[in-house]
Amino acid sequence: MSEQPSAAALVIATLVPALTDETCSQLRALLADDLATADALAPSQYRLVGIAALIDALGRVPSIAEYERARSDHAEWPHPSMLGRAYGSWLAAVRAAVKMTSEPPRPPGPRRRSTLKHARADCVNAIVRCAQALGDWPASSEYQRWQVVEADLCRRAGTHARTPPTLRVVTNRLGTWKAALDAGRAITPPGHGSHPPARA
Repeated sequence: MSEQPSAAALVIATLVPALTDETCSQLRALLADDLATADALAPSQYRLVGIAALIDALGRVPSIAEYERARSDHAEWPHPSMLGRAYGSWLAAVRAAVKMTSEPPRPPGPRRRSTLKHARADCVNAIVRCAQALGDWPASSEYQRWQVVEADLCRRAGTHARTPPTLRVVTNRLGTWKAALDAGRAITPPGHGSHPPARA
């Protein structure tokens, strides 16, 4: 007994005669690629392969710009805006890639205060790193989400000394979030390639 074609398949079948040979070839390649990768990885995991590769190479949260540069050699990687739509934000996509590729962390033990002491310079440098990863100066909530992802990466990699300070530590050291951003802007040279634009 043969399976009935879906409504989508019937629509595609009516469109095929109107398509160019090149478009038909591209459509066949896309369908073949989708079928070939479906067995190896779930679709959501396949989307994250590029981010996972950059995390492995960099050992930190990759910026959108770094992803786009690497994507120029990997046409199969989805556009960062597609990842943002699929996961809610760039950081959420990075966090999903971290969870997908890392071994599960050890079960949490008793809650202890961090023994890391972050100096003022550590806080300012963390804000600049966050801004470079996001491509813009972050709002405090964006910094907080970035810090959680970056801290998770550091914990999983065993590089606790690189763990960025929490938002609370940053504002305790620098006074206010606005003062923290101003300090970050002050150490980032204007016109520098990784200089994030100021928020309007």
